[in-house]
Amino acid sequence: MDVKSNVRELDKQCDQSSEKSKVATLARTIILGGLYAAVGYLTEGTILPFSARPFGIALLCAADRRVLFLYAGLCLSAWSAADRFLLIGIYTAILLFRLLARFLLDPPSAKDESVKNATPYSHLFTEHLALRVCTACVAALSLGLWRLFVGNFLFYDLYGVILSLTFCAISVLLMGGVFRTTEVGIYRYVGGVLTVAAIVILSLEGWQLYGISLATVGVMGITLGITRKYGVILGALSGTLLGLTLSVELSPAFAFAALAAGLLFSLSRFLGLAAAFSVATAWCAYIEGISILNGTLTGLLCATVLFSAIDRFFFSKPPNGVESVTTSAVVALPCEPLSPFAMDSVRLHHTNRTVKKLCESFSELSDTLFALSRRMQVPTAPDLRQICDKAFDASCASCSERNACWSERYHDTSAEIGSLCTLLRKHGRIEIPQAPSTLSDRCLRLPDIIDEINHRAAIHQKQLLQNDRTEIFAGDYRALSSLLAGAMVTDDGAFEPDRVLTDELCCAFNQAEEPLGVRQVAVFGVQRKYVRVLGDDPQLLSKNAEAIFSIVQKICPFPISQGIPGESGVASIDFPEAELFSVVCAQRSLCAEQETTYCGDTTGLFSTVDGRFCALISDGMGSGREAALTSGLCGVFLKKMIAAGSSCDMALDMLNGFLRNRGSNSLHECSATIDLLSLDLLHGKASFYKCGAAPTYVFRDGNLFKIRSHTVPLGIIVEPDTRKLELSVSAGDIVIMVSDGVTQSKEECPWLFDLLRSQGEQASPERLAELIVKYAKGEGCSDDVSVLIVKILASEQ
Repeated sequence: MDVKSNVRELDKQCDQSSEKSKVATLARTIILGGLYAAVGYLTEGTILPFSARPFGIALLCAADRRVLFLYAGLCLSAWSAADRFLLIGIYTAILLFRLLARFLLDPPSAKDESVKNATPYSHLFTEHLALRVCTACVAALSLGLWRLFVGNFLFYDLYGVILSLTFCAISVLLMGGVFRTTEVGIYRYVGGVLTVAAIVILSLEGWQLYGISLATVGVMGITLGITRKYGVILGALSGTLLGLTLSVELSPAFAFAALAAGLLFSLSRFLGLAAAFSVATAWCAYIEGISILNGTLTGLLCATVLFSAIDRFFFSKPPNGVESVTTSAVVALPCEPLSPFAMDSVRLHHTNRTVKKLCESFSELSDTLFALSRRMQVPTAPDLRQICDKAFDASCASCSERNACWSERYHDTSAEIGSLCTLLRKHGRIEIPQAPSTLSDRCLRLPDIIDEINHRAAIHQKQLLQNDRTEIFAGDYRALSSLLAGAMVTDDGAFEPDRVLTDELCCAFNQAEEPLGVRQVAVFGVQRKYVRVLGDDPQLLSKNAEAIFSIVQKICPFPISQGIPGESGVASIDFPEAELFSVVCAQRSLCAEQETTYCGDTTGLFSTVDGRFCALISDGMGSGREAALTSGLCGVFLKKMIAAGSSCDMALDMLNGFLRNRGSNSLHECSATIDLLSLDLLHGKASFYKCGAAPTYVFRDGNLFKIRSHTVPLGIIVEPDTRKLELSVSAGDIVIMVSDGVTQSKEECPWLFDLLRSQGEQASPERLAELIVKYAKGEGCSDDVSVLIVKILASEQ
């Protein structure tokens, strides 16, 4: 019931959210439509000398969007004119002609950017700009000729026609930067804003509301807005041009206001506005004198107060929900540090990935161990032969036919016992009818012998299973708990953001010349640093990936790799710390002389996600099948655990417990030497872990260094006897790792030392590995031989 209630509540909330979204969209459409209609109303009322009225026609031809709202405002304003029907007819004809031109002369194409992902009917008024200019000119000429004809062809009306044609063409070109749905440049956009503003201010000239000059409010407000959004230069230019609509003498007041505001906005918004108001008031008072009280002063004050109130909604950051005119013209959303909630999401994602890898590793190891357990529960062939021989020896000792079976027919008896061993290995026990007929016919004591074999086989099986493993399992559970707890602690530290670098990156992104689409950024990591960049638009973030990479590379004091984009639909890019070093490796192994199938040594090379490169040699004690199995398991175990995120110390501790467990359940020795190299490619730190392993050699600048330790192999004592040695490496260093078969378990190996001194720097890793193996065999080495060569190079990044 609780689940169903939660689902219903969630559905209810989704429905409410959808309804709120619809209401918000409708309200936004009505408000913006009303503003467009108001612009149309004021524009149509602007009259130039010789009764020219070109701006209504130009506005209707220049607009791409909300054309019907503009048309409604123009018609409402024209209704108060003497030739209202003529003007409404002209506007209606323009509307129809634009529709015909869009479908007949310039039909929309699938490749047209205005059609891609467009809402229905949004491409109806998006014909080519040249067609709009022609439409405006034809409409202005038609209106002018009609007035010229009705006015008896007076020069006054002729001048009005010429003026209308000129201003129609220029206004369409300029105002297109405001009402276009496609992207335009910043200068064209500002030019369109100034054109529309100048026309509206001209229509407001002489209008006052409670003694406030609306034209002054418009000039001052727009000047401050452009200054705040686009800087001092465009602000001063805009103030100068818009001031001309009031008077030539007052024009410098708004230019000075823009200069004062632009210089002080960076310090304080209040200081900038106060300085702009003071400068503009002083100039207007100087020009107008006491007449400034007739609307100008109150207009300046009203514009300053209104701008201060709406600044944080429209200029400090882009308005939420307002349509974007152009990528260049819209101010970028300010970049800020990644929120704690977002960092928790990143941490959770990384922890889930780490735990998932650990689980996968444990699952694979579990399958391997189960297979090994099943194999180890089956006695080996030598063990079965020993069981059968002891059963025959116990029964045949007092048999009168002993000499005949074991002297005259020895080969037959041995072959028959081998057949019994095969049956025992296959079925786990032997039944009397299964015994060879030749043996049944001549051996009267065979039933007793088979019973003894089955009894001894059962005891052997019990010995494999009855050993107490409580202590070892407790150690394994403790190691597993420490592993998972360590992973969680590491994650907590790794995702603590670097506040200083994060703030520097935020400032750099906010000061970028063009918007990059970056909304949040964070620098985090311990072993390996990461820079995570989040945005709102995946395509915009991907488009600006190179520019973002350049900024990150410039700010961060550590080298940066190329960005890794987030999952599909996620607007994020991760820049991991680049590796300073790379490696070139070679490995060679040979079986012992008496072995042709199994090699008791195992070598491994692998990398981790945190920028480490690992190389290991595992040498199972002894030789042959058991040694190969032990060393192979050690190699797989270490590779899986370390690659999944475990530390080398923890992985060796768990491996020691496993080997002791396996050794306690086996009749054979189970231990191995481990020689493990963990190379930090990010910072050039090498860690050598040695558990009974042979010495390791390091070449550097013509000098040869030997790294050794006196430790015992894994799987012998409760706590692993591990020696960790650390060394700072540099480009050109060569690390030579060998098994004890090469050194023949000696601390000093003169021939190897001489070979490395003479060939180490000249030979390639492959050639050096081959030479060591060849010389080891030449020196009479009879054990398994393994060699690993790791040459450290400077990374190309």
